[in-house]
Amino acid sequence: MFKFLKEYLYRKKLDKVKKKFKLDTTCRISTESAIFLLRGSNNSDLSVGKNVILAGKIMSAYNGKITLGDYSQIGAGSIIRCVDKVYIGELTAISTNVVIADNNSHPVNP
Repeated sequence: MFKFLKEYLYRKKLDKVKKKFKLDTTCRISTESAIFLLRGSNNSDLSVGKNVILAGKIMSAYNGKITLGDYSQIGAGSIIRCVDKVYIGELTAISTNVVIADNNSHPVNP
């Protein structure tokens, strides 16, 4: 019974996330994944294709555009950080614990 309830609540949360971010119904999202839209970014800054598998985290700030092509996947523990533009093409697999960033996010000088 507990397992059924846990699965039901997960599916309910997943449906809410898919609706909020306008994700295709064929997308698969793990419980460890997260989508962060920070500092002015909004739903239109995220474009996700069909049959995408998301097990990592996606972060967009300052209206950074993130595109995940059809049949792409982001592995567990991976992070995509964007303030300008990140494009992951179709049929692309990102392994586990990978960080992709289009910025330094901190100053270089001490």
